[in-house]
Amino acid sequence: MNHQKKTNLWKTRHKILLGLLMGALVLSSIGWMGSLRAQAVDWEKDVSLTVDLPDDIKKVTTIADSNVADLDIGKLVIDLYKIADAKPVEGYDTYDYEYVKAFADEKSIDFTAKTVSGDIDWVTIQGQIGNFLLQESTNIAPEEFEKPLTIGETIALGKNPGLYLVVIRGLDAEGNLMTDKGDYVTPNDEGLLVTQAYGSDNIYTFAPQLISIPERKLDGTNNTANQTDWQYEPTMTLKVGMEPRLGNLEIVKTLIGDNFSPATVVFSVTYKDAEGQPQEQIRAISFNTPEEARTKSILIENIPIQKVTVTEFYPGGGYTIVSPRGGIAEVNLKADDVVSVTFENTLTHERPGTGIVNNFTYTEGAWNHQGFDTK
Repeated sequence: MNHQKKTNLWKTRHKILLGLLMGALVLSSIGWMGSLRAQAVDWEKDVSLTVDLPDDIKKVTTIADSNVADLDIGKLVIDLYKIADAKPVEGYDTYDYEYVKAFADEKSIDFTAKTVSGDIDWVTIQGQIGNFLLQESTNIAPEEFEKPLTIGETIALGKNPGLYLVVIRGLDAEGNLMTDKGDYVTPNDEGLLVTQAYGSDNIYTFAPQLISIPERKLDGTNNTANQTDWQYEPTMTLKVGMEPRLGNLEIVKTLIGDNFSPATVVFSVTYKDAEGQPQEQIRAISFNTPEEARTKSILIENIPIQKVTVTEFYPGGGYTIVSPRGGIAEVNLKADDVVSVTFENTLTHERPGTGIVNNFTYTEGAWNHQGFDTK
């Protein structure tokens, strides 16, 4: 669609006075009927939009202990949808909307939804538009531009004021730009459809967001009659969620040497959870009979990507740790993958005076392990 020309899409007129556009939405309040303090809407001005990330997400640019970018902001793509044209309200310094037919005719979108206080419920309307647009059966194309839209650039819209929806797409787990809704669309905890993009360590989610251009905000007095001037080049700050990508840890234990004695080897696995709080898991591997394999492993799944410390704090009665040195290994997990760490012990027949003692009984020609006790 050429933004310098008037669209030929069929539309239906649906008046909403902009003094009602108050709330937590990015729309803020884009007008107030009869306001005398601010300048009137200039319909000859070109409008534009800049989409930005919140400061806390901007800070998440590197992986711990490396210089690798977690989220390549430059590869996020903005899909911009025109929801309605802005139309002047005669005699007032405001405008109302003429909705694009594809959205106006959609029964799941209620543009008359009200909050408890009686204002237009833009939070609900935004969610309804997003759920309609992001479902796989919806085939409405975004606005056309000469090149893909990216975060931080100014998106020139010409003389096309109105209501727009911003949708973000990003890279998949393999680093490819996602084009299939089945890949980049997912429901959030509230049941609303959002889009997702994969970073090296985290998965980012983006809620579709409405913005009305030009927009007008309160001047800080919290009085709807006290508005700032119309803003023709607003910046939208995205609402972004972030969850760590997960990996799996395999601990491999090998008993070396010709001799064998029943043993239970105990490990401590320490890391941080998604909220950054320290976590520890205690895992054990038991070797009961000489006929069993001398190498066994355990798998710990779904650990947030990070450096994990594995400590063999009990090598089994009569055994000593051969490797790694000191029985401690640090390993960097990989997203959606299994990383292995190997420990080796050899039999010395020396039982330490303190530690963990295995409890075995020999019944019908087999060793039976009843657990271990701290001594």
